[in-house]
Amino acid sequence: MYFLNQKHPSSLVIFSTIIFSLYFILSGCSSTDDTENNSQPTTATTAEVVTNLDTISKNLVPSSLDYTDAGAMTITAESDDDVCEDYDLFSCQPVLLRLYLEMTEEFLENTIEIIDEAGESIGLIPVGNSGSADLENGLSVEYSHPAENDFSILILNNGEPAIYLDVDDTTYTLMSDTTALPESENDDTDFGKVELEISYTDLNTWEVSTKLTDFQCKPLNPWAPQTIQMSIGMEDSIWQGNAMLYSPIWAQSITDLDCDETHDPSLSACIYTEFIADNDAAKANVFMMPETATSVDEDNYGLDRLCDQYPTIFGLNCTNLTTFLQIDLSQFQNSFCNPTSTDVAEWNSDCSDYSEVIGSADFPALDWIPPNQIPSLTVTLPQTIL
Repeated sequence: MYFLNQKHPSSLVIFSTIIFSLYFILSGCSSTDDTENNSQPTTATTAEVVTNLDTISKNLVPSSLDYTDAGAMTITAESDDDVCEDYDLFSCQPVLLRLYLEMTEEFLENTIEIIDEAGESIGLIPVGNSGSADLENGLSVEYSHPAENDFSILILNNGEPAIYLDVDDTTYTLMSDTTALPESENDDTDFGKVELEISYTDLNTWEVSTKLTDFQCKPLNPWAPQTIQMSIGMEDSIWQGNAMLYSPIWAQSITDLDCDETHDPSLSACIYTEFIADNDAAKANVFMMPETATSVDEDNYGLDRLCDQYPTIFGLNCTNLTTFLQIDLSQFQNSFCNPTSTDVAEWNSDCSDYSEVIGSADFPALDWIPPNQIPSLTVTLPQTIL
């Protein structure tokens, strides 16, 4: 029932497709440049950009969320298992925190490879040039290379934007729409659109934002979210992040749920998570509500108020269900603390017993997307870059 498994989404499938497409298309671009320009060709690659991204990757996970040190479950994005299978909704929250980082790490690693390979090909195009090229099977590409470490690429399939990459010194954007990819490259995918936005200042100041939208219901896991938005970053040597998940039919049934289920907005799930961490501890808040809510009321939407938001859950009276299961919801008040190298949630704790820094730190002010707007969240690729 705990709706998020490690292979949803399968970043390896989608980004392998992007890597192949970018390399194939750009390798043929250097001889089809249709823009007249007197600039000299450059052999410069994106080494500095890749170095920046490698720095983020190596510092993405604080020790407080690296559960492998304690022999806890290993989270990998290639597993088909539900990461919450051995946990309940409450005890799984630290595991989900680590999963958000794992998903971000997978996307980041693949983005590094994409930019590295794209940089080798874009280096064949003189600085100051832009243009387009028609390729076989309905594919076409637009490109722009205004300066070193500054280029854009847009891949289209029969005129529909499918992949967009923009590298601008210390800001990097990657978007894809798998529904616009050729059928031969899309047979094994079941997602919609992906967007990564990365900014880098230095070792202690960076942010990686990921958005996944327009997913289809998964028959083997209909509880899985169809929209995900995450942000992981570091500011003043403190890790901070947030995530928003949307599952349209999550609370409708605990068993026998299928993708043809009639959507009841009052039984959907919008889960919001925010955290701050250092190497000693991670502190987090979790809020959960249906998409009928029009704002994120942090005082009333904690998991300790679950039955207030879902009087009926999984077809059962929520109060009767928690009483039967002997679950006292009042114990799950925000915040919860995740001490270093464990997967244990200590609820109603500010982590001051483990880290004075995190214990006294405030969560960054966030402009949450209201639950009633999450279902319409999408990724929009540019129609052209010329």
